[in-house]
Amino acid sequence: MTAAFRLYSDRGWLRVFPAPPALDLAGIDRFKVGSAAVLNDCMMRNVYRYRLLIVVDLDEVIFPRLHRSYSAMLDHLNRANKLDLRSGYSFQNAYFFLELRPDRTQPAYLRTAVHRTRSSTLRTYRVAPKSFVDPLQCLSVFNHFCFLPLKVRPGSSHLDVHPSVAVTHHYRRCAFSKTACQEFYNASYEDDIALRFKNDLEPRVKVTLEQLGVPVT
Repeated sequence: MTAAFRLYSDRGWLRVFPAPPALDLAGIDRFKVGSAAVLNDCMMRNVYRYRLLIVVDLDEVIFPRLHRSYSAMLDHLNRANKLDLRSGYSFQNAYFFLELRPDRTQPAYLRTAVHRTRSSTLRTYRVAPKSFVDPLQCLSVFNHFCFLPLKVRPGSSHLDVHPSVAVTHHYRRCAFSKTACQEFYNASYEDDIALRFKNDLEPRVKVTLEQLGVPVT
């Protein structure tokens, strides 16, 4: 991870800042409190740099289901809802558990193609969502969406995006109870939407791995 960050930083695509602990805590509490501080630090640093910020973890990708790009998706959402300005867009979360039926015919280095079995249920809106946030219209980000929006523009509001338009793919192992995990497993199904983007992603990922000296198979 450090090598990848350094590569992107050297190209001017990434800025990395140290994140000292927000409070003198340990374990998961330190992470939870610290992550909120890091998210808000990032938002404040980029208030005047970007129109929208994508707030996700490194094991998550927001995949459009009707469009080939985020720009096309956002244009569609704004036209469909008859509003030009949004303080943010939230996307529901689907789990793609890594232990479920990996497709070994796909390149091992392209996780989005290998792991396509997903939970049939989505997390409720505003429960651990991932989002696009307008930093000019948000006072505070928490747990990946704008927790305290600013009403600075008439007609602006936050949009919960319907899962037919886009869904967050969360690639992880199931860490819930054994019973809950089994329920997720039993109700899972194959979702091939990520394969639409494979031809664009695969050569870029492969070249980057080669530049990092990572064996590609």
